[in-house]
This record gives sequence, C-alpha cells and structure tokens, in this order.
Amino acid sequence: MPDRIIRDELLTSERYWSVGIEAQRLFVHLLLNADALGRFSGKNYTIRAACYPGHAIDPKLVEKLLSDLHDADLVRIYEHEGARYLFIPRYRQRLRAKCSFFPAPPSAINDIHYEKADSSQTQVGLESAEGREGKGVEGREGSKSARARRHEIPLPEGFCASPRVVAWAEKRGIENLDLHVEHFIGRATAKGYRYVNWDQALMNAVRDDWAKIGDGRKRVAI
Repeated sequence: MPDRIIRDELLTSERYWSVGIEAQRLFVHLLLNADALGRFSGKNYTIRAACYPGHAIDPKLVEKLLSDLHDADLVRIYEHEGARYLFIPRYRQRLRAKCSFFPAPPSAINDIHYEKADSSQTQVGLESAEGREGKGVEGREGSKSARARRHEIPLPEGFCASPRVVAWAEKRGIENLDLHVEHFIGRATAKGYRYVNWDQALMNAVRDDWAKIGDGRKRVAI
C-alpha cells in the first residue's frame, strides 16, 4: 500500500471533531486504506479486516461509526451493482497511480473529477501479449512481422491495474498487487516496452514475479 499523508489541518476540522473518538479512529484508518481516489470497499467485513486487523470488532459498532462519519460528511456511501462502497471527499493524496480499484461514485457526490482511463480501454488489437521480462519491443524488431508490431503500443498514460487484473489477482491470492504494478511500470518505462495487450502483459509479469516479491510464483497455479 503506498504511503498516505494525514495533514495537520485534520485537527482543526469541525467535521472531524463532530464525531466521537471511535469514529475518528475509523476515519483515520479509512484514510490509510483508501485507494488513490479516496475509494474503499463498503463491506462491513472488509472494513473490519482492513481497519482493525487482528481485533474482534462488533459489526453493529462499525455500522454505527460509518453512519456517524456519513452524517458528518467525512465519508460518502454509495452502491454499484448491489455492492456498497465508500468515498472520502476532499481526499488530496498525490500518488503515482491516478486510477481506482473500485467503481466511481455518482457524480453528485464525487469531488474528484480527474481520473485517467482504465488501462483496459487502451488495449489495441486482438493478439495476446507475450508480456515476459525482456519480451518487450526492445531489441526484438526482427522477431515479429511489421503487421504485428503495428498493433503494439507504448505504456498507456495513467496505466494501472484494471478491474480485470484486480479480479484475476484476487482469485489467485496475489498480495501486494500495487507493488507488482509499480515495478512493472518502472521496468516498462525504463526499457521502452510495447505490447498489444497491457493488461495481459501485467498479469504475466505478476505471475513471473518480475518484482521478486514471491507471491506471484508461489501462489498462482499456472
């Protein structure tokens, strides 16, 4: 999880001081768990697991605290396809990835209007990417036909793990996906890789554990 900055202006926030100490603590924990656009799962179990790891917290208490935070406009709750999500308004984190693992909140409650397109929207062509380390376009111009190379594109602006990649990683028990993505982007940028399908290239890189984290090869059944 990338580092988050909690600014000292929180201590002068009327909204923050309008809720009790337990709600304040939950709010800070949500700040630390939210993604780059201030979004997080609204599932009670997920919130308890992420915000109170190793502690038994009454689900009813979590619901009450969420209600308090919602009433104070510290979080905004919305639904997408039957699932509940949280959005933290006035969320100002300067993170490298400007995309989200969670669906966007309704425009009426969303005060973050800058979001780069999902990487899945930048895919070109139908061929599958090789996506192995050293298999970018660099140094292999003679190994592919000119027609195949025409479908390859450089790293898309704002590339990050798309919902498809996130679902793939969750299904296979991949942890630290954000670290895998950061390493993949750095290598692809440094070496000038080009792929037909960047989502598939990322999944292959995670599976082959380019970042040498260990959870790619250890956990994923090939």
